Amino acid sequence: FRNCKSLTAENIRGLNSSLLSLGEECFAGCNGITNLPWLASTSVTALPSGCFRNSGMVSGDEGFEKIAALGDYSFYGCSDLVSVNFITNSTITAIPSGCFQNCARLTSLPALDGITQIGNDAFANCSKLVDFSFPKGLTIGDRAFYGCGTDPSVPEMSDEDGFKFKLKFDCGGMTYVETAQAFGLNDGDVRQPFQPDERR
Repeated sequence: FRNCKSLTAENIRGLNSSLLSLGEECFAGCNGITNLPWLASTSVTALPSGCFRNSGMVSGDEGFEKIAALGDYSFYGCSDLVSVNFITNSTITAIPSGCFQNCARLTSLPALDGITQIGNDAFANCSKLVDFSFPKGLTIGDRAFYGCGTDPSVPEMSDEDGFKFKLKFDCGGMTYVETAQAFGLNDGDVRQPFQPDERR
């Protein structure tokens, strides 16, 4: 279905538990695909690489209850995507490289308690993404959150000391250097209020 721009979820009928998997980039560029409620009636448990790349996906909530694994760039460039709550209460343990890169309307993430690894550029250039927390023991790739909180519409916040910042998160015990790498910053160029304040 790649680049079938007028295709919608309602146009796809008759899929059931006999559908075991999806192919790479199967709905890439499908602007009319905003959700896939029928996905839960299939036996699909993994989203392949580029599955919804540059598609019209708005929400990954309904229909994604069985998904246990995500492929690289699964939702890359889904500029209308606003919710990825399906990650919560799932058995997903990794968010691979570029998975949600360039999802410009994504503003927050659900609890990431079951996630142990976030790949390179996983949320890069999600310019409105400002509120998230990291569980302890999480491995985060380079530039995973590069460009987050950079949208001009994101309001600045300030702490009790008047320190200005745009990103609000709990770094889950990450070191200063690890946090700088995750945001694509040079060591010593971190400007967000990270906690705990562990320096190397």
